[in-house]
Amino acid sequence: MLSRRGNQGFTLTELMVAMTIFGVVMAAIYSTYLSQQEAYQVTEAATGAQQNLRAAMYTLERDIRMVGFDPTGSKNFGFVSPLAPTSITFSYDASEDGISGTTEFIRFHRDTSVPGKQTLRRCVGSGGPPPTSYPSTSINDIAEDIASVNFQYLGSNGLATVTPSEVRTVVVTLSASRDNHTRQLSTRIQCRNMGL
Repeated sequence: MLSRRGNQGFTLTELMVAMTIFGVVMAAIYSTYLSQQEAYQVTEAATGAQQNLRAAMYTLERDIRMVGFDPTGSKNFGFVSPLAPTSITFSYDASEDGISGTTEFIRFHRDTSVPGKQTLRRCVGSGGPPPTSYPSTSINDIAEDIASVNFQYLGSNGLATVTPSEVRTVVVTLSASRDNHTRQLSTRIQCRNMGL
């Protein structure tokens, strides 16, 4: 004869305890998931800001290193006065003909004309030289979410200068901000074609 003890099942109390334990475990898992999701979003915002800065700095370094490039020795190329702390304007002989054409003037600045959008822009001049304007067709957005841009101009003695022909090094400091996370990047760029 079969025993009825093996067919009793679970009591209501056992089911309630099991459901409570299951609920506590699920709440802990969900809480861990939420904190991991938040950490991921913070890391993604910080990484995005850092990548933005690196891309912007790469473009700035590449162009600023070329300031004053003048293979014919015409002395028509270099930094454009006045030297500004929040923008930089310069020229180099991209066509290698010794004549400073309008499209050989480059300007970097932070554009804040669109509310909520702060963009580092690279502009190529027209009219002049030096350029009298930068048409919209010659403006390229380099990086977004740029909170600040600072240029410091140093002479051969390592001291700050306001004379364009004396500049040998430019210290560039960029800050990017995304989702309340700010990152800053600074570098010294040697102007290898200046003073030759």
